[in-house]
Amino acid sequence: MKKIYAEEAARTNVYWNRRSYDPQDFESSDPINQALTSGSAALYGVAHAVISALGFVPSLGIVHTGTDRSFVYDIADLYKAEVSIPAAFDALSAEMGSPSTNVRRNIRDRVVKERIMQRMVRDLKYLFDVDDEYLISDVELMLWSELEVISSGVNWSEDEITP
Repeated sequence: MKKIYAEEAARTNVYWNRRSYDPQDFESSDPINQALTSGSAALYGVAHAVISALGFVPSLGIVHTGTDRSFVYDIADLYKAEVSIPAAFDALSAEMGSPSTNVRRNIRDRVVKERIMQRMVRDLKYLFDVDDEYLISDVELMLWSELEVISSGVNWSEDEITP
């Protein structure tokens, strides 16, 4: 990871010393460490959603242990070098607005562009040798509104979607 931090600092021309933060005092970190912490938190949220949606247990970590999100940290770490670390350095190098806000937007954009959620699903299925048939629910999912019940899994937008 140290090499990745150094490469990203050189690529973005952002000053980098070392990864340093106090989990109890976010504001005490320098701006790049705040951006990295915000980026990690956003990526943890994505990983947690995928893990929970597939029915895996977020607390049963392999590398990380001792917390209710140990497995979330394990899975998110597989994507940090590609997603959250570059997003943090890019957010800080932009010098516009709040780095914490910018890094979350960068994470969102990278997750969509690089299809990170789909890749997490594929990687988790591979890791646990799970066939598709075991991850399919036979329940018909519906969206709810105050006016009617609407089928889910349908793009209701009138705008054309581009891949």
